[in-house]
Amino acid sequence: MRHLFRGLIVWVTICLSSFSGEPLMKNFEEAAASVSWNAKSPGNFFFVQATDLHVNDMGPLKMEGKYEGKNFADDINGLVPKPGFLVVTGDTVSDTFRSQTSWAKAEKGFQSAKDRIYSKLNILYHIVLGNNGCSPEAFHKVWPKRSTYWFFDCEGVHFVGLYGYNLWKPENSNHAGIVLDDEQLAWLEKDVLAAKAKTLVIFTHEPLQDYDCHLVRKQLAPIVSKFGGEIWNIAGHNHMNSADSFTLGNKTVRVLQTITPTGAWKPDKGAYRLVFVSDGRIIGTALRWLTKDGEPIGFEKDKRPDEMRQCQTVEEALGNNALCKIMVGDRDDAMRIESVKVEDRLSNLRIMKGGFATYKIPLKTGCEDVRHIAMIARSNTMVELSQNGQTWTTAEKSVSKGGVMLFDFTPNPQAGDNLFLKVKAPDNNETRLYGFALLR
Repeated sequence: MRHLFRGLIVWVTICLSSFSGEPLMKNFEEAAASVSWNAKSPGNFFFVQATDLHVNDMGPLKMEGKYEGKNFADDINGLVPKPGFLVVTGDTVSDTFRSQTSWAKAEKGFQSAKDRIYSKLNILYHIVLGNNGCSPEAFHKVWPKRSTYWFFDCEGVHFVGLYGYNLWKPENSNHAGIVLDDEQLAWLEKDVLAAKAKTLVIFTHEPLQDYDCHLVRKQLAPIVSKFGGEIWNIAGHNHMNSADSFTLGNKTVRVLQTITPTGAWKPDKGAYRLVFVSDGRIIGTALRWLTKDGEPIGFEKDKRPDEMRQCQTVEEALGNNALCKIMVGDRDDAMRIESVKVEDRLSNLRIMKGGFATYKIPLKTGCEDVRHIAMIARSNTMVELSQNGQTWTTAEKSVSKGGVMLFDFTPNPQAGDNLFLKVKAPDNNETRLYGFALLR
């Protein structure tokens, strides 16, 4: 059986790059030269990106006096030549939800960020809201005239910032994935179709290749497929540096993720990113490393566009030849017949300790030949199967790699025309389900 699924062994590739440990470049001129960027060439410019500031963080990135003194904004102000603009790709603040109980803290955090960071800047800045800042209500108390999604053009590049949290429910915890409301989706399609640029850059908080972004990928695929130039996604969220690519529709999307300015998951050296543009195309990037207190360390060249590693999305990992593919949030609720201790977070089910979700799946119209179930879930997920909804069998896990698991299934034609699938969390830990597929 294993040879049938050899392709699934490369299901989900975790693509990482990080602080290399090699000698850093000391000045901006070296960083620019490393990607063959010339500040004097007509139309050439660069911009900077920072992300996941977590100004009022109470978690791993908490530290005394965070951003109160010298910080990355001071370092950006000292760059010569000046960058065209700064984009902060989300999580300016922390611990914000769609519940109103978090909005007062969010407003205080946004105001603190404006006072300590944004007001220092001597260049234009643009802000994307993240899952930890998903309160436009609090954001607009501090920046009443700024939109939560926006676009602008610069020297042959079309820039778009998206807000993916309008559809979250107040009871959702803040890891429910990006999804666009109908109004923003229609706006984006009209905007992209009108764009005449050589490059489209989409700023999001969560990288579009992430597990939680399968819903927005489905929304974006037909839109980006109509754009004739190169497509980039610049994001944060995962507190790491990476330069990857994946296929969306029929287009290659290059993805840049950036660490926080004060470290990854604890106060340490951090970075912001420089992105170099020439003739309407991104030709390279570099990281500007700082101490957690904003003191400069040096510059590090990142991968060239042709060096970016190709990654596979989780829905691709389920197999293009699946008999039936079911992703959470994509009409899976029509098959979900029971949920116990489950939080429905749009793009995933958060199943609490000892909880479960049960699906009833018809084994008709092409699904009679199912022999295996591929599942995108945490590795601690348990599965029980039944064809009558009464007698259950624990499914044997035959493969588990990269977040995708494979379970064997032997149908009994006499037992019924349905497959009942129970996805369970262990008694001592929660789990998370993103989707599953029926395979021959």
